[in-house]
Amino acid sequence: KEVMFLNELEEILDVIEPAEFTKVMVPLFKQLAKCVSSPHFQVAERALYFWNNEYILSLISDNVSSVMPLMFPALYKSKEHWNKTIHGLIYNALKLFMEMNQKLFDDCTQQYKAE
Repeated sequence: KEVMFLNELEEILDVIEPAEFTKVMVPLFKQLAKCVSSPHFQVAERALYFWNNEYILSLISDNVSSVMPLMFPALYKSKEHWNKTIHGLIYNALKLFMEMNQKLFDDCTQQYKAE
């Protein structure tokens, strides 16, 4: 059911206006962080595929200062996921965040390690 939810969510995000996106991004990425942390690899994999969508990536990039702190702990923690495919997708998402805003990425890393 979660995978179907994520499929529908991506279809909505493909057509959402940037102004509408900013209204829903906080609860959206809180839920996406839970999905990324899922021990069920299909759920985690489907959530991480959002970083392969150019339009969603542009929305994330435009709002990286809000999105990265929401997603970072789940991504960083999921580096320990049991499924190797998930590892590659996690590193891809982290790399994209690092390229979007290196300083914020470093700040999130420091804050995560301090907790």
